[in-house]
Amino acid sequence: MLSRLPNGIGRWLALTSERLGAADALQAGVASHYVPRHRLPELLALIARAQTGDAVVEAVETMALTPPAGEVAAHHAEIAAVFGHDDLASIEAAAARSEWGRQQWATLQKRSPTAVCLALEQLRRGRTLDFTACMVLEYRMVHRILAGHDFYEGVRAVLVEKDQAPRWQPATLDQVDAAAIAAYFEPLEAGDLVFDWAAGTG
Repeated sequence: MLSRLPNGIGRWLALTSERLGAADALQAGVASHYVPRHRLPELLALIARAQTGDAVVEAVETMALTPPAGEVAAHHAEIAAVFGHDDLASIEAAAARSEWGRQQWATLQKRSPTAVCLALEQLRRGRTLDFTACMVLEYRMVHRILAGHDFYEGVRAVLVEKDQAPRWQPATLDQVDAAAIAAYFEPLEAGDLVFDWAAGTG
């Protein structure tokens, strides 16, 4: 999904671990309506009484509100300018041109360099793949992440010892080897994820 979001939004989310609020989700096109939590019981009651698809749509539209402006609306042009690029060198150069961009680059540099490069490559590859192929790609990547160092180091630094000082391997973005990143997406010796849609199982 992230690879198909417009104007660099998906890349911004993937590389910085930012989250979409209600208004952001609407603007990014991943949501159609915003119904606040306190209205959900009434919405569910209306849907339960609905007899047609049009009645369901009407119920949602009746209960929907306009959410407060989010991060995407506030920085839409900057997100596109910085994260509209497909490589880290261009993202870094664009980020240097604004205070917001520099803040995003600083955030990105705190992440696992391997994870940042993996996310960028996954977005590139996933852009043209269907759901099944994306899941196979994800499975390969996660399988190898769990066999590596940085996932467990992140858990240690944030959840176990809580020193907030992860020691990534490699430590910086410029130390990440492109061939090593590509290897995460190669077929697994133990076998890839297989979907049997006809049987309704994965």
